[in-house]
Amino acid sequence: MAVYFIQAGKGGPIKIGLSQCVERRCANMQTGNHLLLTVIGVIADGKAEDEAFCHRKFHADRLHGEWFAPSGLLVHFINNLHLYAPKKGDDTVHKTFSMKQKTWREREGLTQAEMGERLGVSQVAVGRYETGRTPKEPVMIRIIKVTKGEVTPNDYYGLTPADPRRA
Repeated sequence: MAVYFIQAGKGGPIKIGLSQCVERRCANMQTGNHLLLTVIGVIADGKAEDEAFCHRKFHADRLHGEWFAPSGLLVHFINNLHLYAPKKGDDTVHKTFSMKQKTWREREGLTQAEMGERLGVSQVAVGRYETGRTPKEPVMIRIIKVTKGEVTPNDYYGLTPADPRRA
């Protein structure tokens, strides 16, 4: 099985799905679509949990069903699949970002309310981000700026540099 990312047209919506044969799945989907469908990314040996992880992480970009808007964060994730490997387990992923953002905030001596002020969001929103909620792209960009790059989309999406020996 593999988790696939198929894009409809140039710059069009992206379908995140799971299939045993990605090429055949794309060909079958093409039959009912007037736009050219292109496989733009694959997580080899993907599982249903990996697909569900991607659906949750990009829920803010969901258009309908398994189709997502091609946001900068989703495209960044797909473009870097060859450089990064997903960490195992959703809890690890949530804790990685939540702990990194929270640790940074506490190290800087900021309350959630003060962090929210810097990000232009509420204290409640900061609390949600620190417990695994996905910030929308503009907020993620502000998080990167506020933390001077110490918290990045790679941290948020649970990515770690792949072992070059495995590439």
